[in-house]
Amino acid sequence: MVTERHTIPDLTYATLPALYDMTSVADGWQETLDGVAGSIETGTGAIIFGISGFDDIYRPDRVCSFFAERFHMTETWLSRFRHYEEQAERTLLGLKPGEIWTDRSTWSEEELIGRDDQLFLLNRLGTRSRYAAPMIAQDGWRAGILVHCSGQGEKIDRSAHAVLNFLSPHLSASLGLRRLISGLIAKYQAVLGVLDRISVGLMLAKGSGEIVLANEAAKSTMDRHGGITLCGNSHLRTRDERLTRRIVKAIQSAGDAAYRLNRPAHEILLSPSSGFTEPLLIEVSPMRDGAREMDRGFAGALVTIIDPNDPPTVDPQHLAALHGLSPAETAVMGLILKGYTLPAIAEVRGVSPHTARTQIRTIYRKTGADGRGSLALKAAHLRPPVL
Repeated sequence: MVTERHTIPDLTYATLPALYDMTSVADGWQETLDGVAGSIETGTGAIIFGISGFDDIYRPDRVCSFFAERFHMTETWLSRFRHYEEQAERTLLGLKPGEIWTDRSTWSEEELIGRDDQLFLLNRLGTRSRYAAPMIAQDGWRAGILVHCSGQGEKIDRSAHAVLNFLSPHLSASLGLRRLISGLIAKYQAVLGVLDRISVGLMLAKGSGEIVLANEAAKSTMDRHGGITLCGNSHLRTRDERLTRRIVKAIQSAGDAAYRLNRPAHEILLSPSSGFTEPLLIEVSPMRDGAREMDRGFAGALVTIIDPNDPPTVDPQHLAALHGLSPAETAVMGLILKGYTLPAIAEVRGVSPHTARTQIRTIYRKTGADGRGSLALKAAHLRPPVL
């Protein structure tokens, strides 16, 4: 959904730099959530909660300062009325991008009037209405953002829908990026200086399109692929000038998003290769360096490149668990991610090519991937391959 700028408060745009600051994974959310709550008419507080609970590596359960200051009251609410929250989460789990949840999405007006949790929210937290939106990362990992408001009515509805519809894709992109780099934060207390420790091709680009840093995996991928190169002026170039311009435009848009402007949260492009090989996958996402690991700080784009013909080594287990793949499908996905062809997969698995093809299609359908490169990108985001 495209939202006209005049319906979005300036404070909403002010949340984007904190949202894309990838050097403060632990602390960046509170500033963002304060901005989200303040952007919505009568908004008092906002919470990000994890829905996909299987993951023990990164859980983005975060609260704004309003709830942080009322920690014990919030804990009491969750412990006493958790059964209601679980019902709400199940509804939210089924939402598509652009859809907004309210209490009335799960329960009728008659069910809500006078209910104990509603009275607690009103009397203890001043909450008269709540709105939530799904955060769906590229790998399919889901979380949600929930906003409490002290008012209710049509004006509040319009405000909440405008702000959440605008921010949802950015929140989702940030969730995926934070998962990707959380391993670096945990292990090295840094991000930009240790990109070479990730075996996925990553580059940092200024808003102008200039590549200021490319890790060894990115350089190796470009050398092997041949369809995309880093020119002497440190800009990416492909065989197709139109694609080159699209890449530059995507990087510029990502840089604009990091500077508070209304631009796409991320973009995925394909760079055709020669012969019968699959095209290179290029993902462009906004990124900021609030900790100033680089000399003058950084606000631009993180460019991820993956060659489906020689994909990076990634662990398929977490992606399989997230999407409910069977053991057989998980084994086949592992072979896909190792670069095996259809005949090779059929031979290794001891099945017919028809059976292998059916399993591959099922894997792509369940994970939402549209090819080997997309599948590798989802797996890498979910469990970054840190060396």
